[in-house]
Amino acid sequence: MKRLYLFTLIALVLGWLLSAAPGCSDTSRTLSFANGKPWSRIQFRDGKPHGTWTTWYEDGQKKSEGSYLDGRKEGRWVTRFENNQLQSASNFKDGQRHGQWQQFYENGQLAQEGTYVESKKEGLFKEYFGTGVLRGEATYVGGVRAGAFRQFWETGELQEWTTFHDGVRDGPYKAGSDRGLILVAGQYANNKRSGRWTIYNLPTEENPEPTLNRARSGVYENGEKVSD
Repeated sequence: MKRLYLFTLIALVLGWLLSAAPGCSDTSRTLSFANGKPWSRIQFRDGKPHGTWTTWYEDGQKKSEGSYLDGRKEGRWVTRFENNQLQSASNFKDGQRHGQWQQFYENGQLAQEGTYVESKKEGLFKEYFGTGVLRGEATYVGGVRAGAFRQFWETGELQEWTTFHDGVRDGPYKAGSDRGLILVAGQYANNKRSGRWTIYNLPTEENPEPTLNRARSGVYENGEKVSD
């Protein structure tokens, strides 16, 4: 919700700046905090954003910076936390996200990374816990999940593993506990359970070892259980 509010506020401010720009050839516009320090400054050419757009926190610390070329985002754009640690880094070409993309935790640890091609995810995307342990990874083709998808517990043990085809689960599936126990094993066909599935109940203090869930285990067709 906070991120949505921020994006909305930035869009409104940019809209105001743009509405004030017609008739201007080469100029810049600045919005300021109540204390007089700048909040946002953007440059124009021929009535379009052209050049650097910079925003600041109220204490004067730089918050974000990027460039426009004839009204379109171009090159590297970065945002920073109030402690000056890098928050995100993106690359743009002709107004579209294009190239390496990264997000960070406030402690400086990498949180997510991947590559965009014309604003669509392309190739391997990774996500990390704040400790640096891999949290998950997925492969995209043209913005759609394709190939292996894996998620991990912070212990490093496998939480979920499957494959995607054209954005839907299709192929083997496994899910495990943070202690390395396999709790679910089966297969998907076009995003529906297919073939034999083996599903275990979660371990408890009374039963530390997983026990077979007979009601859910069995043979599936088109997402429905048809036999034990």
